[in-house]
Amino acid sequence: MILVKTPFRVSLFGGGTDFPDYYKKYNGTVIGGTINKYSYILLKNLPNNFEHKHRFAWSINEDIYDTKKIKHPVVRAIFKKYKINNGIEIHYLSDMPSKSGLGSSSSFVVGITNAINSYLQKKLSKKSLLRESVYLEKKILNEKTGMQDLVWATYGGLKQINFSKNKINPISLNIDNKKIKKLENNLFLFNSMISRYSESIENSKLTNLKHRLDIYDSLKTYVYECKNLLLNQSLESIDDIGKLLNEYWIQKKQLSNSVTSFRINEIYNEAMKAGALGGKLIGAGGGGYFLFYCKKKNQKKLIQRLNKLKYSKFSFSKSGSSIIYSNKKV
Repeated sequence: MILVKTPFRVSLFGGGTDFPDYYKKYNGTVIGGTINKYSYILLKNLPNNFEHKHRFAWSINEDIYDTKKIKHPVVRAIFKKYKINNGIEIHYLSDMPSKSGLGSSSSFVVGITNAINSYLQKKLSKKSLLRESVYLEKKILNEKTGMQDLVWATYGGLKQINFSKNKINPISLNIDNKKIKKLENNLFLFNSMISRYSESIENSKLTNLKHRLDIYDSLKTYVYECKNLLLNQSLESIDDIGKLLNEYWIQKKQLSNSVTSFRINEIYNEAMKAGALGGKLIGAGGGGYFLFYCKKKNQKKLIQRLNKLKYSKFSFSKSGSSIIYSNKKV
């Protein structure tokens, strides 16, 4: 039996510049980090006692003999890529819902890639795990999404990630623990209760990319401003990250009409009236989780004002995808 734990992430600034269409020409950068919310992949041999050869449990259960009939696209791609013949059972467990904007899809891809390679007794470095996961998501599944989620799921931690034509460079940030704690204490995740498919939204952004280059360029400036606040400024100045989020959200909404909606704007405005300094939708936009920055004195008011939405607190985590249990017999 193998159990793999892979973190979700909160992207603060720079999202969109991690798309190959952009960074291969203009270079990209993002800042954010993994959080203490995880997906879990449990993989084990399936004994030869059943009519089916494989079993997969995610939002539905699949009992399969012919792997070509697997419904889950990632699992189907895994079997195609690694040519698995033995009967196996895979269970997917998660701390957060899918289509959340928290990188759940890439967390799953990295986690199952890690699990399968462990099953095949291949020990992967972080660099190799990322390379294999990128190949699975971008080449086999042909997902037209950014790269940051795969990097964070693989490496973990609070990081700035730089993207260029020939290199992806995750840079760990040596941030004072008091600043991290203040950031964690003042950040809230609220589920908008609006589900969306990120790929369709990202495709609409890519269609408009050449007409929005000035906006994408401006998104990178927020990365450097946030990094400066985290590394070089005072503890009190961390509140300015909330104000940056508000400015950033205004810019992000201009990337595509699909990023926001009447209901999304309504929720955002209510949060700001309650005392949030700023926020944004995590990920592509269109739905999923809001991230709001709110100082302690207004936090109860924020929770009460958005009482129809479920909220979550989180801490930043340090580790990427990890094998937390494995026995020799699998």
